[in-house]
Amino acid sequence: MGSGGWLSFCNDNRIPHRPGSGRKNIEIRCPYCGISDQSKNMGLSLDSTKWGCWREKDHRGISPAKLIRELLKCSHSEAMGLARTYFEWNGTFIGRKEDISFVSISKPPEFHPFTFNDRNESHFINYIENRGLDPEVIARRFDLHYAMQGNFSWRLVTPIKFEHRWYTYVARAISKQDPIRYKACPKEITTTRPADFLFDYDNLSGGKLLVVVEGLFDVFKISSTFIPGVHATCLFGKVITSHQILLLQKLALKYDKIAISLDPDAYAGGVQMLINLQWFISNLIFIPVNTCDWGDKEIPTIKKELIAHV
Repeated sequence: MGSGGWLSFCNDNRIPHRPGSGRKNIEIRCPYCGISDQSKNMGLSLDSTKWGCWREKDHRGISPAKLIRELLKCSHSEAMGLARTYFEWNGTFIGRKEDISFVSISKPPEFHPFTFNDRNESHFINYIENRGLDPEVIARRFDLHYAMQGNFSWRLVTPIKFEHRWYTYVARAISKQDPIRYKACPKEITTTRPADFLFDYDNLSGGKLLVVVEGLFDVFKISSTFIPGVHATCLFGKVITSHQILLLQKLALKYDKIAISLDPDAYAGGVQMLINLQWFISNLIFIPVNTCDWGDKEIPTIKKELIAHV
């Protein structure tokens, strides 16, 4: 904890407060509830940056700067400065476990790595080529596998790794007739889900720009541009989880810019994500995706669009 925390902040800024239950927090009127809160329903943790209203679940958070701005009606930069003063806060989570401690899994025996010598691979190679990608480059770069039998038969398998170990995987059907496009590792095998990680985290070594997208093929396409210092990762969906925020904060220290760039149908969600993340990551930008997803664009088009943001 930093220099005084919430108690010092409230005392110095004359914000009325009272001791909370259990003596681990103090209580103030919720600034988001306004005059409807007449009994100090917001608790401020004395050993972390957490704050929360007991009346409204949406009035909770862990960014001290966000609440400070609301309480004092000051600017974003002023709020960030005060957060550093009272919490020695640089945007990271305080009072929470930062490291992922999930259990890794073994690679299923029915999953085969690409050798480019086995005729069974031709169906999967053709699928990758039809997506506008170089199969050998993509398969070797992301350690892609394929399955010919079992519950994941006729699927292209992408391992989700952390510290070079398998934790889960995502399997993409190569047949257009399959009603289920993606399947993940069953819950009885793993304690994790893809959204607990940022894809390709181990290989995101830093550079000019990290593009945060929705899906795997978005990453494959961006990586295929081979723009120096430009990398991509995905959220496996349209929302960002708390574990992903922790990992993205660490990556933000390695890149000049972090770009949120979700699919066109998630434009509003991408903007809101940017607004929420700015309290934790200072070098964020937003890259709108026009007309179609990154995964459906031609590589020269992607290259041209991204270079404009480097």
